[in-house]
Amino acid sequence: MSLQNLPPEILHHVIEESMPEGFENLLLSCRYVYECGKPLIETNKTRKQKWRRFFLRSNKDYMSSLSRLNQIARNPALARYIEVAWFGLVYEELKQPTNFDISPLRNFITESPYLRKAGVNTEKWAQTILFGPQTDFEKFSALLQAFVLTLLPNVRTVRLTSQMSYSLYPPVENFPQSQNYYPQVWNVLETIRRNIDANPQGASLGKLTTLLVSEHLGYSEKFILRSVSAFLALPSLTKLSITNCVATNDDMSSFPFVWHYPNINSNLRYIELDNGCMDAACVSELLSHTPHLVSFKFLQAAKHHGVHYHWNPGAFIEAIGKHLGDHLEELAVTVDDVYGHLESGVKSLKAFKKLKSLELCNNVFCETDQTIEQEGNTYSKLANDGYVPPLIDMLPPSLENFHLFIINNCRKFHINTMRSLLDNFAAGRPRLLPNLKEFGIRCTVWNIQESDLDEITSLAASQGVSWISRKGIQPLWKERREELGDGLDDEESIYEFESDEPESDNGSDSVHSDDNEADE
Repeated sequence: MSLQNLPPEILHHVIEESMPEGFENLLLSCRYVYECGKPLIETNKTRKQKWRRFFLRSNKDYMSSLSRLNQIARNPALARYIEVAWFGLVYEELKQPTNFDISPLRNFITESPYLRKAGVNTEKWAQTILFGPQTDFEKFSALLQAFVLTLLPNVRTVRLTSQMSYSLYPPVENFPQSQNYYPQVWNVLETIRRNIDANPQGASLGKLTTLLVSEHLGYSEKFILRSVSAFLALPSLTKLSITNCVATNDDMSSFPFVWHYPNINSNLRYIELDNGCMDAACVSELLSHTPHLVSFKFLQAAKHHGVHYHWNPGAFIEAIGKHLGDHLEELAVTVDDVYGHLESGVKSLKAFKKLKSLELCNNVFCETDQTIEQEGNTYSKLANDGYVPPLIDMLPPSLENFHLFIINNCRKFHINTMRSLLDNFAAGRPRLLPNLKEFGIRCTVWNIQESDLDEITSLAASQGVSWISRKGIQPLWKERREELGDGLDDEESIYEFESDEPESDNGSDSVHSDDNEADE
């Protein structure tokens, strides 16, 4: 039956059911449909503005979040407008909501098909979500966030916080931080994943493309990489960005990374791991399941309690080349702090056949062979007086842009490293690096002597370096990322309690259509 044969009141309902995904295309299909749906145009526009972001970052968002969930309970279609979800941790006692009737939300939770399919006690989940802040803050946050994740068929970006690390961890034996509700959260995540596999159209998280785990950088901050296992298997996910990521096999960590789904590979194309701890074995385990990756960016940093005290940059980059060498286009590996030994430096990057952009720091080429005492602190001394192989013999011929970041954290800088890295670069560049367009050097002034900075500048000029900056505070890839931001600005943040009144459908024309195109 043609839409033109439907009575206006039925067609109005059909159009309303198409919101938001097919609303605009449906209205532009013919003039009759457009006229019937015209009163809904302003409603659709208002919902897009109001519901695009969902925040549950801290106590400030608690009441508005419950109010919004109560509105979704009354009209589940509202959740389909959410494109960004930002989760945090409620960390102190909050009052029970009394400003609105919570019975629709209670029923919405207890009747959730995802929770029921996951086999959890929906009555207990509703009790915890609605009244949990008075008893157990972490459990309340974990269950509420897991429930919200079942409501997001059109979300593109999800941001988590490091405090969620344990509650998202897959159930494994001897997990040291286990709580009895952790397996329930995992079962809900698994139910979401299986729903997507069975029917991706309309499934929650079925359109998720970007997963962020963002927190302030810190020596004591940790997020266990294995905690995003359920997300890594989502077919739509293409970008992963984590700060304070931990994935090592050393005795101090107890959280090695193991790929949870042996028969499933990830569709990830971009990975950024900032201020993290990761060894060669764990990066190999991750990247062996990311055959589509084109960009990998990583900054190594020491963590509290001696986690990853020593690091092997040579083995780390070799593992990346083993799994991604045939297709990786962007690579950045830099070091913030390594208090112990650099066990082996990079000797070659020729495994990367299609690499176009590369950023490294001086420390990834170095190794240390002894420990020295200096100014009351213990440091590792560079082997071979800092001499390393020259860049011209290590870089791949496909390279178009190369940036070198010079730092002296933990006293691991020696001018000999720069002398050997730049040796014979200008002479060999035309033959060995025919595609190189830009070679830039950024130097930090912290702990590097002025005379060494002057020599680096002179060496760079003599070897044809495109530019050199003596004002570098952090690697270029991090600086550019911060300039772009993550798209989660606070301009639409909801801090004030919102009225739980039903929406009005007052409409006005905000979609314009040419009459000729509107005719069927």
